[in-house]
Amino acid sequence: GDKTDVGNLFDEVCYRYEMLDAINDGYLSPLHIKKCPLNIDISNVHMQSGDFSVGELGDVLDPYLRRIADEIKRNAPDRKIIVFVPLVSTAQKLSAIFNEKGLRSEYVSGSRKDSDEILENFEHGQYDVVVNSMLLTEGYDCPSIDCVINLRPTKSESLYKQIIGRGTRLFPDKENCLVLDFLWQDNGRGCLNVQDVVLNEENEELRMGSYLPPPLGQS
Repeated sequence: GDKTDVGNLFDEVCYRYEMLDAINDGYLSPLHIKKCPLNIDISNVHMQSGDFSVGELGDVLDPYLRRIADEIKRNAPDRKIIVFVPLVSTAQKLSAIFNEKGLRSEYVSGSRKDSDEILENFEHGQYDVVVNSMLLTEGYDCPSIDCVINLRPTKSESLYKQIIGRGTRLFPDKENCLVLDFLWQDNGRGCLNVQDVVLNEENEELRMGSYLPPPLGQS
Protein backbone atom coordinates (compact mmCIF):
# COMPACT_ATOMS: atom_id res chain seq x y z
CA GLY A 1 0.00 0.00 0.00
CA ASP A 2 2.92 2.37 0.55
CA LYS A 3 4.20 1.70 -3.01
CA THR A 4 7.55 0.52 -1.62
CA ASP A 5 9.30 -2.29 -3.48
CA VAL A 6 9.60 -5.18 -1.01
CA GLY A 7 12.74 -6.20 -2.90
CA ASN A 8 14.45 -3.33 -1.12
CA LEU A 9 13.60 -4.85 2.26
CA PHE A 10 14.46 -8.53 1.69
CA ASP A 11 17.69 -10.04 0.39
CA GLU A 12 16.24 -13.16 -1.22
CA VAL A 13 13.07 -15.14 -1.85
CA CYS A 14 12.97 -18.05 0.64
CA TYR A 15 10.16 -19.98 -1.02
CA ARG A 16 8.21 -19.70 -4.23
CA TYR A 17 5.16 -21.73 -5.26
CA GLU A 18 4.39 -21.19 -8.92
CA MET A 19 1.37 -22.02 -11.06
CA LEU A 20 3.23 -24.95 -12.59
CA ASP A 21 3.89 -26.37 -9.11
CA ALA A 22 0.17 -26.23 -8.34
CA ILE A 23 -0.61 -27.98 -11.64
CA ASN A 24 1.87 -30.74 -10.91
CA ASP A 25 0.55 -31.17 -7.37
CA GLY A 26 -3.00 -31.55 -8.66
CA TYR A 27 -4.40 -28.31 -7.29
CA LEU A 28 -4.91 -26.68 -10.69
CA SER A 29 -6.01 -27.98 -14.07
CA PRO A 30 -3.29 -28.88 -16.59
CA LEU A 31 -2.86 -26.49 -19.51
CA HIS A 32 -3.05 -27.43 -23.18
CA ILE A 33 -1.37 -24.65 -25.16
CA LYS A 34 -1.99 -24.08 -28.84
CA LYS A 35 -0.43 -21.31 -30.92
CA CYS A 36 -2.83 -19.91 -33.51
CA PRO A 37 -1.24 -18.93 -36.83
CA LEU A 38 -2.34 -15.31 -37.05
CA ASN A 39 0.27 -12.58 -37.14
CA ILE A 40 -1.34 -9.80 -35.11
CA ASP A 41 1.05 -6.90 -35.51
CA ILE A 42 1.36 -4.78 -32.36
CA SER A 43 4.68 -3.22 -33.36
CA ASN A 44 3.21 0.29 -33.64
CA VAL A 45 1.20 0.25 -30.40
CA HIS A 46 2.48 2.85 -27.93
CA MET A 47 3.07 2.27 -24.24
CA GLN A 48 0.84 3.85 -21.61
CA SER A 49 1.49 3.62 -17.85
CA GLY A 50 4.00 0.83 -18.44
CA ASP A 51 1.80 -1.33 -20.65
CA PHE A 52 0.30 -1.30 -24.14
CA SER A 53 -2.29 1.40 -24.91
CA VAL A 54 -5.69 -0.29 -24.75
CA GLY A 55 -7.23 2.16 -27.21
CA GLU A 56 -4.61 1.40 -29.84
CA LEU A 57 -4.88 -2.33 -29.15
CA GLY A 58 -8.58 -2.19 -29.92
CA ASP A 59 -7.86 -0.59 -33.29
CA VAL A 60 -5.19 -3.20 -34.06
CA LEU A 61 -7.46 -6.13 -33.22
CA ASP A 62 -10.53 -5.01 -35.19
CA PRO A 63 -9.38 -6.31 -38.63
CA TYR A 64 -8.60 -9.73 -37.13
CA LEU A 65 -11.80 -10.38 -35.18
CA ARG A 66 -13.54 -12.58 -37.75
CA ARG A 67 -10.44 -14.69 -38.31
CA ILE A 68 -9.95 -14.97 -34.56
CA ALA A 69 -13.54 -16.18 -34.17
CA ASP A 70 -13.00 -18.76 -36.92
CA GLU A 71 -9.89 -20.11 -35.17
CA ILE A 72 -11.70 -20.30 -31.84
CA LYS A 73 -14.67 -22.12 -33.33
CA ARG A 74 -12.35 -24.56 -35.11
CA ASN A 75 -10.14 -25.30 -32.11
CA ALA A 76 -12.59 -25.12 -29.21
CA PRO A 77 -16.03 -26.18 -30.50
CA ASP A 78 -17.07 -27.96 -27.29
CA ARG A 79 -15.32 -25.78 -24.71
CA LYS A 80 -16.61 -23.25 -22.21
CA ILE A 81 -14.68 -20.18 -23.30
CA ILE A 82 -13.72 -16.90 -21.69
CA VAL A 83 -12.08 -14.20 -23.83
CA PHE A 84 -10.22 -11.10 -22.62
CA VAL A 85 -10.03 -8.08 -24.94
CA PRO A 86 -8.73 -4.50 -24.50
CA LEU A 87 -11.98 -2.52 -24.93
CA VAL A 88 -15.69 -2.96 -24.22
CA SER A 89 -16.39 -2.02 -27.84
CA THR A 90 -14.08 -4.88 -28.92
CA ALA A 91 -16.01 -7.23 -26.62
CA GLN A 92 -19.29 -6.18 -28.20
CA LYS A 93 -18.00 -6.69 -31.75
CA LEU A 94 -16.39 -10.05 -31.06
CA SER A 95 -19.43 -11.38 -29.21
CA ALA A 96 -21.68 -10.44 -32.12
CA ILE A 97 -19.33 -12.23 -34.54
CA PHE A 98 -19.39 -15.36 -32.38
CA ASN A 99 -23.19 -15.41 -32.54
CA GLU A 100 -23.09 -15.00 -36.32
CA LYS A 101 -20.84 -18.03 -36.51
CA GLY A 102 -23.04 -20.22 -34.32
CA LEU A 103 -21.32 -19.87 -30.95
CA ARG A 104 -23.70 -18.66 -28.25
CA SER A 105 -22.01 -15.59 -26.86
CA GLU A 106 -22.48 -12.53 -24.69
CA TYR A 107 -20.20 -9.79 -23.43
CA VAL A 108 -20.08 -8.35 -19.93
CA SER A 109 -18.92 -4.95 -18.73
CA GLY A 110 -19.08 -2.79 -15.64
CA SER A 111 -21.80 -0.68 -17.26
CA ARG A 112 -24.11 -3.58 -18.15
CA LYS A 113 -26.75 -4.04 -15.47
CA ASP A 114 -27.40 -7.62 -16.57
CA SER A 115 -23.76 -8.75 -16.41
CA ASP A 116 -24.34 -10.83 -13.26
CA GLU A 117 -27.27 -12.57 -14.93
CA ILE A 118 -25.19 -13.24 -18.05
CA LEU A 119 -22.40 -14.79 -15.98
CA GLU A 120 -24.86 -16.96 -14.09
CA ASN A 121 -26.37 -18.17 -17.38
CA PHE A 122 -22.87 -18.80 -18.72
CA GLU A 123 -22.04 -20.93 -15.70
CA HIS A 124 -25.19 -22.98 -16.28
CA GLY A 125 -24.38 -23.60 -19.94
CA GLN A 126 -26.62 -21.11 -21.73
CA TYR A 127 -23.64 -19.50 -23.47
CA ASP A 128 -20.54 -20.98 -25.06
CA VAL A 129 -18.44 -17.82 -24.83
CA VAL A 130 -18.25 -14.78 -22.59
CA VAL A 131 -16.15 -11.84 -23.76
CA ASN A 132 -14.96 -9.14 -21.37
CA SER A 133 -12.66 -6.15 -21.28
CA MET A 134 -10.55 -7.00 -18.23
CA LEU A 135 -13.61 -7.09 -15.97
CA LEU A 136 -13.15 -10.71 -14.88
CA THR A 137 -9.45 -10.81 -14.06
CA GLU A 138 -10.14 -10.76 -10.30
CA GLY A 139 -12.96 -12.03 -8.12
CA TYR A 140 -14.59 -14.19 -10.79
CA ASP A 141 -14.73 -17.93 -10.29
CA CYS A 142 -16.34 -20.36 -12.73
CA PRO A 143 -14.48 -23.69 -12.37
CA SER A 144 -16.10 -25.26 -15.45
CA ILE A 145 -14.32 -22.81 -17.81
CA ASP A 146 -11.92 -24.93 -19.85
CA CYS A 147 -10.71 -22.50 -22.52
CA VAL A 148 -9.04 -19.11 -22.00
CA ILE A 149 -8.10 -16.66 -24.73
CA ASN A 150 -6.17 -13.49 -23.99
CA LEU A 151 -6.40 -10.87 -26.75
CA ARG A 152 -5.12 -8.09 -24.52
CA PRO A 153 -1.31 -7.94 -25.00
CA THR A 154 0.43 -7.15 -21.73
CA LYS A 155 3.85 -6.96 -20.13
CA SER A 156 2.39 -7.59 -16.67
CA GLU A 157 3.09 -11.11 -15.42
CA SER A 158 0.60 -10.80 -12.56
CA LEU A 159 -2.15 -9.70 -14.94
CA TYR A 160 -1.44 -12.57 -17.32
CA LYS A 161 -1.49 -15.09 -14.48
CA GLN A 162 -4.87 -13.74 -13.35
CA ILE A 163 -6.23 -14.15 -16.88
CA ILE A 164 -4.97 -17.72 -17.31
CA GLY A 165 -6.12 -18.53 -13.79
CA ARG A 166 -9.77 -18.14 -14.81
CA GLY A 167 -9.46 -21.53 -16.52
CA THR A 168 -7.27 -23.45 -14.11
CA ARG A 169 -9.87 -24.32 -11.46
CA LEU A 170 -10.57 -28.01 -11.03
CA PHE A 171 -13.98 -29.31 -12.09
CA PRO A 172 -15.48 -32.81 -12.47
CA ASP A 173 -14.61 -34.43 -15.83
CA LYS A 174 -12.43 -31.44 -16.80
CA GLU A 175 -9.27 -32.85 -18.35
CA ASN A 176 -7.42 -29.61 -19.03
CA CYS A 177 -7.71 -25.93 -19.84
CA LEU A 178 -7.10 -25.04 -23.46
CA VAL A 179 -5.15 -21.80 -23.95
CA LEU A 180 -5.31 -20.48 -27.50
CA ASP A 181 -2.36 -18.15 -27.98
CA PHE A 182 -2.89 -15.49 -30.66
CA LEU A 183 -0.11 -13.20 -29.41
CA TRP A 184 2.94 -15.43 -29.62
CA GLN A 185 4.40 -13.25 -32.39
CA ASP A 186 4.94 -10.01 -30.51
CA ASN A 187 7.31 -8.36 -33.00
CA GLY A 188 9.92 -7.81 -30.31
CA ARG A 189 7.66 -5.73 -28.07
CA GLY A 190 7.99 -7.91 -24.95
CA CYS A 191 4.38 -9.08 -24.95
CA LEU A 192 3.99 -12.02 -22.57
CA ASN A 193 2.57 -15.37 -23.60
CA VAL A 194 1.46 -18.34 -21.53
CA GLN A 195 4.79 -20.13 -21.80
CA ASP A 196 6.63 -17.07 -20.50
CA VAL A 197 4.36 -16.93 -17.48
CA VAL A 198 3.84 -20.59 -16.60
CA LEU A 199 7.38 -21.74 -17.31
CA ASN A 200 10.58 -20.28 -15.99
CA GLU A 201 14.22 -20.52 -16.98
CA GLU A 202 14.72 -23.63 -14.86
CA ASN A 203 11.91 -25.49 -16.63
CA GLU A 204 12.49 -25.52 -20.37
CA GLU A 205 9.89 -28.25 -20.78
CA LEU A 206 6.57 -28.62 -19.04
CA ARG A 207 6.75 -31.07 -16.17
CA MET A 208 4.56 -34.16 -15.93
CA GLY A 209 0.90 -33.23 -15.55
CA SER A 210 1.09 -30.37 -18.02
CA TYR A 211 0.85 -30.34 -21.79
CA LEU A 212 3.45 -29.42 -24.37
CA PRO A 213 2.31 -26.81 -26.89
CA PRO A 214 1.62 -28.64 -30.16
CA PRO A 215 3.12 -27.53 -33.49
CA LEU A 216 1.26 -24.90 -35.48
CA GLY A 217 -1.82 -26.20 -37.22
CA GLN A 218 -2.08 -29.29 -35.01
CA SER A 219 -4.39 -29.94 -32.09
